[in-house]
Amino acid sequence: MGEIQRRKNLAGLLKAFHLEFTPNEPVSLLIKGHVPGSSPMESNRTIRAMIEEIKNGLRLYPSKSDYHNEIIITQWLDDTEVMRLHQTGDCFVLPSYGEAWGIPGFEAMALGKPVILTDEGGPAEYVEDGVSGRLVPSRAEPVMIHPNEQIPDVWIGNENWQAPDLAALRHYMREIYENKELRDKFGNNGIDRAYEFSYQKVGQTMKGLLDGTVKPVLYDGSTALREKHSLSAMAAG
Repeated sequence: MGEIQRRKNLAGLLKAFHLEFTPNEPVSLLIKGHVPGSSPMESNRTIRAMIEEIKNGLRLYPSKSDYHNEIIITQWLDDTEVMRLHQTGDCFVLPSYGEAWGIPGFEAMALGKPVILTDEGGPAEYVEDGVSGRLVPSRAEPVMIHPNEQIPDVWIGNENWQAPDLAALRHYMREIYENKELRDKFGNNGIDRAYEFSYQKVGQTMKGLLDGTVKPVLYDGSTALREKHSLSAMAAG
């Protein structure tokens, strides 16, 4: 669920899904996404082209019709419809390369759905691995984005983002698929975990930072910022 861009790593999810689940297994992949600046119809075509490319590259079966058919939704949905969409699924999976917070994953967890997310950024903060969901181990690799996804000073080639391990992703999807007891455990614990990030809890933390009863966690990002903007510095020099 989300924008269709390289950072979200839909291609990795498609590979893992089709490698792990055979056509005779009753499992479906539902994709709710849109391409920024594109109509729902154009977004649908883009997603289907990506799916066809992945299936052509995997070459698992004699015909693409032998693969599972993905369910694709590209239309805009209001909040109520998004919540209903979450409720239709058994598990939320998003093996992205980077998330500031990852709202759809958090919402799914808060609604009692097991989640499988990359072990970085926001998900690493709110998912307790093995308790309220699964965090897919990842490795740092240089950023490579599509030219249409460029944002000034964000995600450039001398930065790293986190590439999830597709073998681990496959393992966790299989685990959730086969183990109802684990699904229920993650779902119930996820609801409890979500309350730790309620407005009240966050407000208490902010108040504590202001009155000095909570010690802030400081991060010296000066070195990272210098590295991030080194290309600009070289150009200016």
